[in-house]
Amino acid sequence: MSDNKLKNIYSLQTSKGEIKIFEDYSLTLCGSRLWSSAPVLCKYLEKINNKLKLSSKTTCLELGSGCGINTVILSKYGCKCVATDRKNILPILKQNINYNCNSENVKVEELDWKWVEDDLESLNNFKLNLGINTFDLIVGSDVVYEEFCIEPLLKTISELADTHTQIFIAYEIRNEVAHQLFLDKVSSYGFNLKKIPTKQQHEECTEAEVFIFHLRKD
Repeated sequence: MSDNKLKNIYSLQTSKGEIKIFEDYSLTLCGSRLWSSAPVLCKYLEKINNKLKLSSKTTCLELGSGCGINTVILSKYGCKCVATDRKNILPILKQNINYNCNSENVKVEELDWKWVEDDLESLNNFKLNLGINTFDLIVGSDVVYEEFCIEPLLKTISELADTHTQIFIAYEIRNEVAHQLFLDKVSSYGFNLKKIPTKQQHEECTEAEVFIFHLRKD
C-alpha cells in the first residue's frame, strides 16, 4: 500500500468555517487518526459555545488531543488554547494546529498523564511555562480506552481544574472495563458527572454510540 493511501484528510463544516484534519494511518499510534467521538464533541462544543461564554479570556485545555480537532474549534472562538498529548503525537498535532489555527492563541505542549504520579516536576513545569494553574474549560475525546489510563487521567484533570472549570469527556465504549472504572472512580476525585443525552448532540454530527460526559468539581 502506498503512503498516500495511508494518509487521509477529514473535513468538517462548522459555523466558523471548514476544519481540515490530517490523519496518518501509517503510524501505529491512536492519536494519529480521528476517532468518532472527536467530531461529535467538536460539534457539541460549537453548539453550546454561547452557554460556555467562550471568548479571548477563556483558557482551554485539550487532553489527549491527537489530531487536535477540539482545540481547533475552540480557537476559532478566540479562546486561549493548549493542545496536549504525548511527545510522539506532537508532530501530527502541530501540523493540524498550524494549518487550522491562529498560532497566537494556541500552544501545543507535551503532557503525559503519568506525570501526576511519577514526575510532578514535569507537571509543575508544564503549568509554570504556561502561567496557568487551572483552566476554564478542559476537554478530551477518546481518552477512556484502557484501564491503566483512568486514574492518571482523572488525577491530571483534578490537578488542572478548579470548581469553576467546565469539563467535557467524550468517547465510544471500546473497553467496557475501562468505561465502568471511569464511572466508578470519577466521584472519588471530587467530580460530579452528568451524561449529555444523545438528542442534545449537534444535529449535524450525532452518534448514539458516543457518550459525552460533563464533569464539575465539588
